[in-house]
Amino acid sequence: RKNVAVRERVLGEEHADTLVSVNSMALFLCRAGNREVAVRLQRTTLEALIRLEGPEHPDPLRARADLVELRNMQGRHRDAERIATETLVALNAVLGREHPETLGTMAQLARALHEQEGYEDAEALNRQVLAMRTTKLGESHPDTLDTQVQLGLNVFRQGRVGEAMQLLESATAVADRSLPRSSWRRAAIMARFGECLTVIRRFDESEKLLTGSFMVLKRRNPHEAQRVARSLVDLYTAWG
Repeated sequence: RKNVAVRERVLGEEHADTLVSVNSMALFLCRAGNREVAVRLQRTTLEALIRLEGPEHPDPLRARADLVELRNMQGRHRDAERIATETLVALNAVLGREHPETLGTMAQLARALHEQEGYEDAEALNRQVLAMRTTKLGESHPDTLDTQVQLGLNVFRQGRVGEAMQLLESATAVADRSLPRSSWRRAAIMARFGECLTVIRRFDESEKLLTGSFMVLKRRNPHEAQRVARSLVDLYTAWG
């Protein structure tokens, strides 16, 4: 908020740098649980960037990519799929297939497909993203680890439990040694593994991961904390 206020005062509300900062703040607000405010801010910012720079400038393309993430966080996965598919055409043409924004949008498209039970298509996308992120960012980068976890979930949902466990255990081990314990992204990775452990009835291990993740996420990312809270209810219901 402070960064946005400074840019508004110095550059003006309609300056591209100000709008980019507002767009970033919208994502932060959504993770903090202020979804309605976040969506309103993001929509206004995207419209202003398109008006100022044109629809295929990198700034509005990044804002459209962020809109895909917002729609996934809202649970509007069909909308996220549609926007991601449209945006990827422009991102590939303007920024290139291996650009971080392009890969991020591919990953969000995979997430939207997964949530609509399109597990095979999501797996195919995540395998591409994982290969490129591993090459460009390294195996311990949070984006790479997140993609590996999402791939593990795709595989898990298709019943290939052994393969999924290898992916999830590997990602969790790397996150545990390479990311700070206060990192919400580390906590989210641990939580996803915990959710799968509940399904295969490894309840003690699941509880440890989910409760530890929840303590971090309720401070760092309330949106993710809500999901983990539901996962804890599922755990204790299954455990009896």
